[in-house]
Amino acid sequence: MTAVALVYTDSGFAIAADGRCTWSDESPEGETMRKHDTDTQQKIFKASWTGADIAYLLTGMVANFNRSFDLVAETRQALGSVSDLPFGIGIEEFAARLNDACRNAKNDSRLPKYPVTPHFADKIEQCTIGNVVLAGYFRAGKPALVRVRLHHDNQTLAEPQLSVYTPPEPRLFSGSDKIRERLAGGSDARFGRYFHPIDRQSSLEDAIACATGYVSACCDPFAVEVDPLCKYIGGRVHAATITPSGFDWVPGFEPLSPTSPPQASDLAASS
Repeated sequence: MTAVALVYTDSGFAIAADGRCTWSDESPEGETMRKHDTDTQQKIFKASWTGADIAYLLTGMVANFNRSFDLVAETRQALGSVSDLPFGIGIEEFAARLNDACRNAKNDSRLPKYPVTPHFADKIEQCTIGNVVLAGYFRAGKPALVRVRLHHDNQTLAEPQLSVYTPPEPRLFSGSDKIRERLAGGSDARFGRYFHPIDRQSSLEDAIACATGYVSACCDPFAVEVDPLCKYIGGRVHAATITPSGFDWVPGFEPLSPTSPPQASDLAASS
């Protein structure tokens, strides 16, 4: 469980994520890996598409126990392979390459089985392997948000679900639905300072406040009282913007080690 927010206005995208990285596996091996849990995990990454900066982030299972399967690394490799292709063809090829990576990992036993997450009430989310979200101005210079959902049906890999939004919806919040409802309804004064309403005409600064506000609310100690799953959310909130001029880290919200290789976690962003 983790929290991510993607907010779009006419001024650009603001993206924020928490920094907690934990292993959910209850096996003895999982207990060993939990010794490496961290609150400073980078979950937002920069890439390029036909010369334009984009941002990407992942939700769901990111890596296996020994990191011989790493969806962050697979995403980086797939983007590098298709980033010179036209948008439509490239996005479809990107989704297919990620699906092939999941299939190959199960066929060669790096993944003994695809993940099932029963703590999600939504049965669709329970069989989601991972979601990859791309954001930027990479559709002929127009703003676009792409979501690739990798999933299975009773351990049989399904075709990836590819969704393209252009123009994007103003807000994409992924994490605690209960916290999102508290912010939207304004019913809990404990979270009032995190509420920052925006619309398409809002400034980029307002978009940043909205994105970081939601993630920070999910990290607040009070959040666990509202949603127990928020105990898996926390750490350093980091945030970036994507505008027609490119990708930039938000001052004061940079990841602590933005150039270090990504580490494995059970969730790189909330499903």
